[in-house]
Amino acid sequence: NEPVEPENEPVETENEPVESKNEPVEPENEPVETENEPVESKNEPVEPENEPVETENEPVLLSDSEKTILHILACYPNMTREELAKKASLSLATVKRSILSLREKGILTRIGGDRHGKWMVLHPDRTAK
Repeated sequence: NEPVEPENEPVETENEPVESKNEPVEPENEPVETENEPVESKNEPVEPENEPVETENEPVLLSDSEKTILHILACYPNMTREELAKKASLSLATVKRSILSLREKGILTRIGGDRHGKWMVLHPDRTAK
């Protein structure tokens, strides 16, 4: 058995442009104009179960440092926290904590900025004696 050599010779070919038989496809869907119809809600409004609690006239319990701070700020509304701490003989941290508490209780507020603002005692009559 002798090995057989292939007798094929290389074939030269030219690439010819191929014409496409496919035509451009237009979209089949057309935009549809629709009007939104109002949807009827089946949910009924819910009334709150709890009645609001009126705390406006109830006295608020204050610590001794809060009472001192309120008294000083009623007389000197332009005082800074640092000056207030010195005048009340309290630490700056205690003054800051007390002012935060008074603001949360709705008794004290600050009008204006930190530099040129002033303190205003909102409800002096709500404080427990």
